[in-house]
Amino acid sequence: MNNELVYAPYTGFNYGTFTPGYLPFHWFPFVICKYFNLKFHWIVVIIFLVACAIYTVVLYHNIKNKFWLIINCILPFILLFSIYLKTGRTAVQSIEIMILGYYLILAISLFSKNVFIKSMGLILPLLSRYSFLFWLPIYFYNLFLKIIVP
Repeated sequence: MNNELVYAPYTGFNYGTFTPGYLPFHWFPFVICKYFNLKFHWIVVIIFLVACAIYTVVLYHNIKNKFWLIINCILPFILLFSIYLKTGRTAVQSIEIMILGYYLILAISLFSKNVFIKSMGLILPLLSRYSFLFWLPIYFYNLFLKIIVP
């Protein structure tokens, strides 16, 4: 932000001083926080809650049984709670919850017919982690089975 190199050593997020090695979209949401002068941890929570909201809307349109709808809606929060329970203070200061939100959108995109959700499900994890490349063949195979093979 201040004429610094993109991968300059950074101190923060309870990681000590480190060299960011992730792709740009892993760090891009923090530009929004810097611009609006917010704490960096808020964007992590916002991205996770937006992913949960999209997840809930997709479930609402696909699951008619209220009991299973409620059970499926609380699953991401059970996962979040288990992460906080296991790692404690470290999880609160980490940005991995944002990545959890990205992968939740990816999971939603597997079951959604909306092109925007499908594209966001691919773009967000792909622009944030290299490891997502290994999941692309499975994603496209699933897409192939849904579109090409009736």
